[in-house]
Amino acid sequence: MPLVLVVDDNEEFAADLVTLLEMRGFAARAKGDVRQALDLLDDDPSISVVVSDVRMPAVDGLDFARVLRHRFPKLPVILMTGAPINKDDVLPRGVLILEKPFATTQLVDAINACLVDSTQ
Repeated sequence: MPLVLVVDDNEEFAADLVTLLEMRGFAARAKGDVRQALDLLDDDPSISVVVSDVRMPAVDGLDFARVLRHRFPKLPVILMTGAPINKDDVLPRGVLILEKPFATTQLVDAINACLVDSTQ
């Protein structure tokens, strides 16, 4: 069963997303910030996909995705945002972005696509 790491400073939203993913057959864990997420990634190599919010305090999801590309180059990353991506945002390569609100099926489809891509 693929393990999805959800990273969002809104703990209630992250918990709800974990529940939705588990109902769709994924194992999922949530972390409230980038530092906690990186600690978990260092300790648990079974994480298959990272789903992260873009707008978070301290380190945003765009910078987090760049760190992930450097430290875990094959780990798929999906970013979620409720605020529009603007011309000043530098988007990391190979990162899928979902705009909130999105349907659960959109997220599940994105995760499944990432899992297929990572095995090829």
